Amino acid sequence: RQDALYVLQVLNGRPLDYPIYYDVEDDTVMALDSDLVTQIAETFCQTIIENSDYKTGIYTAISMYNDRMDGKYLAEKYDVWIAYTAQSAPEESNFSMVQYSHTGKVSGISGNVDLNVLFKKP
Repeated sequence: RQDALYVLQVLNGRPLDYPIYYDVEDDTVMALDSDLVTQIAETFCQTIIENSDYKTGIYTAISMYNDRMDGKYLAEKYDVWIAYTAQSAPEESNFSMVQYSHTGKVSGISGNVDLNVLFKKP
């Protein structure tokens, strides 16, 4: 809850093109019960909704979504941006957005970049 309120304070009402995504992939989450991880993610999202006009969602790896939280429950309530490494960009998905690479190349940017596909316009 404190993290969500802090995010809202920092944003100070600025308009956003995309939802505020809660990133659930930290190593400390691995030690927590999946019900607790689900509660933490839901509390963040609910706090954003209750205290602003921003849209919100969850960003996480597919393994976390499947094994460390009740991903399907959260996906029924919030947008989900999933990190799922693949050989190429997916053509369809039930997720709002899919990060399919963390080693992509973009002209004009040195080094690796994340590559994503948007499936549900915010």
